[in-house]
Amino acid sequence: MRKVRSIFGILVVLTCLGLILASLSFVGEVSAAKKIVFGFDWVPYGKYVGYYAAREKGFYKAAGFDVKFQRGYGGAGTQVGNGKQDYGIESVGGLVIARNKKVPVKLVSMWHERLMMNVMFLKSSGIKTVKDLEGKKLGVTIGDAIHRNWPIFTEAVGLKSWNLVPMRPAAKNPSLLAKKVDAILSYATITIALGVLAKKRGEKIGEFLLGDYGVNVAQDGIIAHDKRIAENPDEVRRMVAASLKGNAWAIEHPKEGVNIFQKYIPDQSPQMTALFWNLSSHYQVWGSLKKHGLGYIDRGVMESTRNSIAKVYGMKNPPTLADLYTTKMLPKELPKPKLPPLM
Repeated sequence: MRKVRSIFGILVVLTCLGLILASLSFVGEVSAAKKIVFGFDWVPYGKYVGYYAAREKGFYKAAGFDVKFQRGYGGAGTQVGNGKQDYGIESVGGLVIARNKKVPVKLVSMWHERLMMNVMFLKSSGIKTVKDLEGKKLGVTIGDAIHRNWPIFTEAVGLKSWNLVPMRPAAKNPSLLAKKVDAILSYATITIALGVLAKKRGEKIGEFLLGDYGVNVAQDGIIAHDKRIAENPDEVRRMVAASLKGNAWAIEHPKEGVNIFQKYIPDQSPQMTALFWNLSSHYQVWGSLKKHGLGYIDRGVMESTRNSIAKVYGMKNPPTLADLYTTKMLPKELPKPKLPPLM
């Protein structure tokens, strides 16, 4: 009888010990997920599908992160620089300007090397060439990425006069459709949505892509604070790798990726989200990224961007390339997803 009691007592102790260890293990797993604030450069829409996929598919979780996304207002440079966001999306031109102002952030992964910025207009306006923008009223959001790159465009095409009309981002499309301005400074992804709205009014949208007219700058990428890169490079590498994995997965699984995005942002049209993501995918798999893989940072592209921005902004001592980016946070093998057809 004593032997039975002894065995029973041992089993009780072992069971309790197992429960304690299991609970400690659970607490360890929860505490291991580091909360991260990731800032977008704009409101969430279809071009961000890959990041939502990284969260939903567990890529961020597997890397040890609990990621919260925040909308942006033209770039995340300031927010990452002052520590309010841990990582973010910033235009490469905006990065050069920020770095010139001593904001301590660097590019750790390219997102879109191909420039997405454009000038949009109604074809009925009579605008046919970039020279027709001379003296026109142009809707612009002051301080956003395309506004910062506007001087490069005007110098490249030889525009002498124009009238920039400041307005909130949400006011640009309606202002163009209502013909309150002659054109707006915008992005290729927005052309899709605006084209649908214009068609309902019997209008067609025209565009000039800045990259086709001598604006030799890259579009955007992921940035991180200098201190974070120096003190916790392993974390940065895991964040970059998980983000690239999410984008690569969503490029190869666009329907599933769009469904994931709609789960988090249900008020947006699935059809428009699909179009936005399709265009974003083709802009990601382009140039040196098409050759080397997603995230690749090309020295020549960075140097061209730095030089173009420095010239038009009159920077006497522009940031060095070492100040602007590092390739040490990229995975050894970069993903090379297979592109779906352009929609």
